[in-house]
Amino acid sequence: MEVIGIVSPKGGVGKTTIASNLAIALKNYFGQDVLVVDANLHTANLALYLGMYDLPISFNDILKTKINVSKAIYTHESGIHILPATLGIEEDEHLISASLFRKVISEVGVDYDYIIIDAVAGLSSEVKAAISVCDKIFVVVTPDIPTVYTSKKAIHLADSLNVISEVIVNKKTKNLHELKLHQISDILRSEVVASFNFDIKTVESVAKRVPAIYHSVYFREKIAFLAANIAGIPIKKSKIPFINQLRKIKPQSKKSHQYAHTSITRQFKKDSYPSLRKDKLY
Repeated sequence: MEVIGIVSPKGGVGKTTIASNLAIALKNYFGQDVLVVDANLHTANLALYLGMYDLPISFNDILKTKINVSKAIYTHESGIHILPATLGIEEDEHLISASLFRKVISEVGVDYDYIIIDAVAGLSSEVKAAISVCDKIFVVVTPDIPTVYTSKKAIHLADSLNVISEVIVNKKTKNLHELKLHQISDILRSEVVASFNFDIKTVESVAKRVPAIYHSVYFREKIAFLAANIAGIPIKKSKIPFINQLRKIKPQSKKSHQYAHTSITRQFKKDSYPSLRKDKLY
């Protein structure tokens, strides 16, 4: 089991989009069992991005009571599991610590190949607690000077906790004023492992509350490529588009879970998701 954190000192860079869709790609393309944890305990978004509402028990409830963690884990139609934070008002500003986060992860870690933590924006104690339980973090940046330089603090924090950090550049527009990928890597002294152009289809997916991987062919291929690298799937140089190569990859593993997860039904028909094996869009 590997714990991956998706972090950024700046809000609005696309952390939740990357966290949720990376999980779906790992599950649907490579058969990995994935749990996504919404560690944004005060301004949660993960459940909204996935079109899941009115969840009776949240991560916040687990942290404040003795309820078993499994009671707050829900199954999305894509097959991934999520541990959502509350969509309501949370008044406790110091709800989680590194030790408590580690306890939660240890209780469910045996059931998953990957746990992806969608951290709150910033560098608060909650972010430090989230990073401390990770094996690796991806620092998501947009290619502008303020965001990139601020993100150095996240990488320094990860270094102090002996956590590997790599960089994902999001929302590139190819404007002349933007930093180049090599410049971002040099400033942060960290490898840029993936980059995404600004994609209006991805923006639309948030409004529709449908994962971007189902709504944008461009984003689908890019996030699948990142998932392949994480899962250690070799990428062959070929004239065949990468998205078509994926159709020939068999799922790597299946695990039987020790507890039953609650199933949440989306508010539109189940067959409204186009198959990941096709290029059909909405």
